[in-house]
Amino acid sequence: MNFGLDLGFLIPTASEFGMLIGIPIRFHGGEVFAFDTGLMINLDYLASDFESMTSISFPWNVVLSVTDEVFVKINSGLNAVDVATEGSLIFFPLGFGLGATVSSERIMSDVFAGFSWPYLGTVGTIFDTRFTEATTDAWTITIGVNFYSRVLF
Repeated sequence: MNFGLDLGFLIPTASEFGMLIGIPIRFHGGEVFAFDTGLMINLDYLASDFESMTSISFPWNVVLSVTDEVFVKINSGLNAVDVATEGSLIFFPLGFGLGATVSSERIMSDVFAGFSWPYLGTVGTIFDTRFTEATTDAWTITIGVNFYSRVLF
């Protein structure tokens, strides 16, 4: 089992400023299987009305190594959006991804691409947990790189 610390920033272009703080956890099942989970907290600052919105997510990712360098990923989880208000929603995403690991003596990186339905399952609000709808109208495509290094401090 491995623990980490995740810190990210959303730089405003066509959106508002945001910040992600998380504690990812990885469970290993041999050399070809891993299960990733954890706790992620998103803070979005809405400049138009000087308010903030807090969302919490519990990701579930199954990672299978096809070779030493290539992996496939299936991801889901539970996302609670705007948890500080009574109108907050709970979403269950579903996604698929493919990636490759590139490493050297000092640094390692993952290059990846993925497709997901971020709102595939929706459960009313936190206070009303009836299943309301499944939608495939909204979808995302992700292309990215993660860099890993020894601890900096």
